[in-house]
Amino acid sequence: WRDCLPPGAPLEAVSFLSILLCLDPSKRPSCNQALHHAFFNQDAPSMPPLVLSTPSIVSEEPSFATAPDPGSQPSTARSIALHYTEPSEDLEAEIEDLLGGIGE
Repeated sequence: WRDCLPPGAPLEAVSFLSILLCLDPSKRPSCNQALHHAFFNQDAPSMPPLVLSTPSIVSEEPSFATAPDPGSQPSTARSIALHYTEPSEDLEAEIEDLLGGIGE
């Protein structure tokens, strides 16, 4: 399993995996012991904030007054469903047009 680790893997990570992957279950640590391993107690590198501060966007209040009326236009899904559920006079020709000569 050590061959699967990337080059330069931290020693704490290698040590932690070694004790967890021990073949003899009686030699494996308990959950509590594992959580107190040096791997979890090392200083983590500082990470940049996940959310950038954007006061202009955050301060805007949502407005539903300008939202389009959902009933004013048929939805795309409804348009597709209507297109494919209306009977066609020449179904074979329509299928050939859609496939565009696939398999010729």
